[in-house]
Amino acid sequence: MSHAAGLNITMSSNTKSVIELIEVLLNNGWSVKDHGHIAYLPLGDEDAFNWQHVAIASWPKIVETLKQKEKSHELIGLVMTWKDANIGGEFLFFPDGQQLAVSWSVNRKTLKHCADFTDHSWYLSRILTPLLKECIVIESVQCYDSA
Repeated sequence: MSHAAGLNITMSSNTKSVIELIEVLLNNGWSVKDHGHIAYLPLGDEDAFNWQHVAIASWPKIVETLKQKEKSHELIGLVMTWKDANIGGEFLFFPDGQQLAVSWSVNRKTLKHCADFTDHSWYLSRILTPLLKECIVIESVQCYDSA
């Protein structure tokens, strides 16, 4: 049986677009590198979660795709990892720009003496800090861990 872990963040209405939220994370330690490539949800995916994998060099083209998805009010999905640690997961940015759901699926960081449980504080400090620094109001954070 697989382990499911992640978090859901609700933000108040803000002036940041989804693309700007992604840029905030990228400018503060997160990367789109996922085992040597970029994984993202394509335009017109319609919640099929048909993840596409392309070369890192394709990033400028992917940014344009993400902008088109935002204009079309589509869910934006992007695998992101922390710096060179190769720890991260699937980031789902909802069209309203107020919700972010993340599933920790890339080398999930666990608690030192409780390896069955996720070290949510490790992730929260790396996501909330840059958002708060940009004056984004966080309304709620929900972390989950289930076997």
